[in-house]
Amino acid sequence: MRDVAPQISQSLGSLVERGLAKDPAARPRNAQEFTDQLARCKHNHRPWLGITAHPDHHHCFEGGAVGAAKGISICVLRDIAGHNGFADRMSRLTDSARNLLAFLVAEPGLLGLVEVSRRTKTGRYTIRRIVEELECENYAYIDPEPEEGEPREPIRLTSPEYFDGWPFFEDLRAYATDHETIRRIIVDLDFSVLD
Repeated sequence: MRDVAPQISQSLGSLVERGLAKDPAARPRNAQEFTDQLARCKHNHRPWLGITAHPDHHHCFEGGAVGAAKGISICVLRDIAGHNGFADRMSRLTDSARNLLAFLVAEPGLLGLVEVSRRTKTGRYTIRRIVEELECENYAYIDPEPEEGEPREPIRLTSPEYFDGWPFFEDLRAYATDHETIRRIIVDLDFSVLD
């Protein structure tokens, strides 16, 4: 926790980490126990000031010196905002769109509309409509002019602008090599599998 938010006290960071523990036995038993432990936490009283963000940073802060502790600067990088943007946009897509996107990301090669329709057992008109929804968020589109040797009406993945050129889907495919993991991330929005 303190790796992400070093301005919080060690005791508060430890409490938050216990509260987020995967093992229920490691967490406080209930809200009252959490509240009681929170009340006992040492709180830092470092003065914080939001400053103009540095280039390629989302937010930047300066923390003043307190006692023996030196001043500190904290910057939130833009790619973190990109992850949040991804989750927010994905949650607005229909289940059908998220399922089709997961299918396309999990497939190693470029597929055309007809092949996607056949493999997903979904009509071409429906696939076209779903891809139009994905195109609105800049996730995928049907290319009307395929290159030589490519399938007719290939469905191409794109990288949304909030990833700033980062090939997110290619990296996701390389990291999560099986269809089920990709489906959990994109369809269920379960990012815990990336931990």
